[in-house]
Amino acid sequence: MGSSVLRKNVYIEKYDSILKTICSKKKARFIETFQSFKKENYEKLLEDGDHPNSKGHEKIFAIVRDFLVSEKII
Repeated sequence: MGSSVLRKNVYIEKYDSILKTICSKKKARFIETFQSFKKENYEKLLEDGDHPNSKGHEKIFAIVRDFLVSEKII
């Protein structure tokens, strides 16, 4: 993994941390997707290094669906 990828990951993690804080203050749910991407060879889930491709969107769908089911929202 190159240093530019690691730098991007640090920014994403900081951004997620800010979002989690805001969600907590607003009593909104935060669905974690980045950590799930990191557990896999996530480059294969990205179109251009930043944006999800079809496999990435499928992964996001599965994460959101599983969260909604586990929270008994659907």
